[in-house]
Amino acid sequence: MRTTRVSVLLAGLCLGTFGLPVHAAPVALTIEFTATGFSPAAPVDPVTGRITVNFDNSTFIFDETTGITLDALNIALDSPIAFSYLPAADPQSIDTLFIGGVENGVFDVLDGTTDFLLEVAGVTPNPAGPVPIFMQYSAGLGSTVFLSTTVTLGPPVLVAEPGALALFGAALGGFAALRRRR
Repeated sequence: MRTTRVSVLLAGLCLGTFGLPVHAAPVALTIEFTATGFSPAAPVDPVTGRITVNFDNSTFIFDETTGITLDALNIALDSPIAFSYLPAADPQSIDTLFIGGVENGVFDVLDGTTDFLLEVAGVTPNPAGPVPIFMQYSAGLGSTVFLSTTVTLGPPVLVAEPGALALFGAALGGFAALRRRR
């Protein structure tokens, strides 16, 4: 009887942790994107990239250079990669993540700089996944800013939190101990 109660408790912990959506503050997200159809016509089309970002989705973040990794980008970037994050103002609105070079601030791409900006809305917690808004870039001295509203994202990759993994490991260990006891 005692082992049955412990088994039910451990199963409930596992299902409670992994069966329900969790709105925890730490977020680890990898975003793959492809932007095409720039206006005016751009020297590089499509622009593709892969970026991993780690942040706390409960606070406003401005021009942060830590917690972001540029895994791939097929255009030049003269400044460090950075991001800004605007959390949802209320339950009916969505949050927005801005990724780009920090040369002019993440929110701004100026003519004549080698910089880019990718805006993605609905990063967390959005059951439909992130929604790309636009991508723009400038290719350096003398160039204009190129804008694309045709941006597609690869499947988002959310990284599990260490606390959830530890709880899952403890539950598995408990199941193993119960099985060994029998």
